[in-house]
Amino acid sequence: VVSVNAPRKIVDLQVVHLDPKHPTSALQREMRKHRHLLLHIEKMYTTMMEIDDLERKIRLLPDCPTRDLYKTKSKHLASGLWFVAIEAPDRLVQLLSVKKGKSLLSRLMRWLGENECEQLVVCVCQNLSVVAKRDTHDQYLVNFWPAADRLLSTSNSQRLMLLAQALLLTPHQGHKSNLQHALNNKFGMSLVVGLLVRGEELHSELEKQTLWQEFLASTIMALTDTQKSLDSAKSDLAVPLPSITVAASPQKPWQHLGRCGRIEAGSLKVAQEKLSSLEVSRAKAAAASASASASAAAAASTTSPSPVKNLDTQ
Repeated sequence: VVSVNAPRKIVDLQVVHLDPKHPTSALQREMRKHRHLLLHIEKMYTTMMEIDDLERKIRLLPDCPTRDLYKTKSKHLASGLWFVAIEAPDRLVQLLSVKKGKSLLSRLMRWLGENECEQLVVCVCQNLSVVAKRDTHDQYLVNFWPAADRLLSTSNSQRLMLLAQALLLTPHQGHKSNLQHALNNKFGMSLVVGLLVRGEELHSELEKQTLWQEFLASTIMALTDTQKSLDSAKSDLAVPLPSITVAASPQKPWQHLGRCGRIEAGSLKVAQEKLSSLEVSRAKAAAASASASASAAAAASTTSPSPVKNLDTQ
């Protein structure tokens, strides 16, 4: 019996009905595996909702022992939830492949420490070719950006190279690297731009690193190979998201591409022009959004009902 009031019953029944003792096809085994994953996510969400409930109570309480107790309990639950997310070798990747799993992890990130956030962002980068493809319609990866942006803003050269190395990976069955997929995805492009800005700030520590030179060369070639269009809606390149890493720095992402010593001048110029035009597109989009918000606020203030006058006579 299907009931919108008890969706987990549907998942449970579907998992149980695929008896592992009976001969099954590869498709059935894959379906059973997927349903077990969905059931696992539902169980994790039970803990996430408990954390959300504690967070609401924390916001309503002043500084007091009870508030501190709720904070401690929330951190303990979040730590346990993170352990569940990484206990199996491929569990994080599995969670990232499902819309509800991405939603769960993005909500959990605000409770994680810096090392855990780094582990999650690196995992996203290592599997971006798969995750970004499945995120085309969901657009849930953008929810990871605020935490990833904060991580980038304080990154040292070792972390930058760790992220760059993850982006340079190419899937076994793919022809495009994670970096090439990153340029077509808002989260990925934002990460690449942040890496370039932070890389310019730490240039003295990175200039002799072979891995970093490879990252710069690969970024230039990937930008050069993308479709060139004056219409951002038709361009292969995604417009980066707002970033504290970029906003807080005087450096520009296209400037750091010039630090690459193994690329021809023509390719470098094309790549720099494309990044520069993206920054213009992002600035226009931000200005349009701010203007729309201001117009909406003005319209709301002019159409709001006047206070009701008290007509009672004494």
